[in-house]
Amino acid sequence: LGAADILGTTEPEKRTETEYLAEIDAWESSMREAWDEAVEAFAGYALSPNEVLVGNRTETFLHDVEVTLHLEGSVESIEPRYCGDDGPEWRDLGLPWPPRKWGPTKRDLSLGMDYSRLQAMTAVQSFNARPYVPSSTNWKNSGSVTVEVSVGDLRPRATFESDDEESILILRGVLPEAVHGTWDATVRGYNQVFTGESTVEIADPDTLTDLMRKFLGLD
Repeated sequence: LGAADILGTTEPEKRTETEYLAEIDAWESSMREAWDEAVEAFAGYALSPNEVLVGNRTETFLHDVEVTLHLEGSVESIEPRYCGDDGPEWRDLGLPWPPRKWGPTKRDLSLGMDYSRLQAMTAVQSFNARPYVPSSTNWKNSGSVTVEVSVGDLRPRATFESDDEESILILRGVLPEAVHGTWDATVRGYNQVFTGESTVEIADPDTLTDLMRKFLGLD
């Protein structure tokens, strides 16, 4: 007997082998059901967000500029996700935890101490509210993607680049050579709508297989 057994700090396995195998089968079924959404959630952690660049090619100071960009085709916007330096956890992706490994478990020797209250108090004390900064972009999915951009004032030959990190643009299935877009812009003091076209190049496909295998501990 080990020292832990002599001191009574472990409890024997209470599940039968049949019960343990049934837990594995149920977990496998739950994993398959959650997999598609988990992969998309993982893409929100693994892929870089897209931003919008607006340039003033004139010699005129433009005031209160607003731009609406529409991207055609099967392009889709998903919301970026963020986590600590260690990456996402299973619960972040909505994946069910596997059954506890077969074998004895450690006996609870907490002596009835209420850690939940201590943790709640610590969380309240350590929480610092960040000041609210309004976003300059508003992304919408409608079978394609439309983004509204509040640029503000734009100096002659200057550029504005959003830094909201609020959208990751993805394509599903067969990839086109590029995504075609149209835009319109309004400027305070000009009684007209400026319009134009834009082409967004497609980045090399991202394969999430290796990243997912690493995340699941398969490599």
